[in-house]
Amino acid sequence: MGLALDRMRSHGPDVVVVDLDDAAEEVARTIQAIRADKDFFQLPIIALTGHASKDVVLKAARMGASDVLVKPFPLKQFHDRVLAALSRDEA
Repeated sequence: MGLALDRMRSHGPDVVVVDLDDAAEEVARTIQAIRADKDFFQLPIIALTGHASKDVVLKAARMGASDVLVKPFPLKQFHDRVLAALSRDEA
């Protein structure tokens, strides 16, 4: 977890994208660490998942994801969600 936050500090991301289908517990800990960090707690987090169930979307929101995209999705949809996350961050 520390390594991820260290890299974030050195690169200064504007948005974080996580894949919930890869090591879900590790992803949850990563999201929680970002939300607990004084420098990154408001950073937009977009979660990707291959599961279209309402439970998965709600779980992602409870973890701290700002937005959820269900795979597969058109590249334009991803682009639009990233732009929307960046717009919310500037507001």
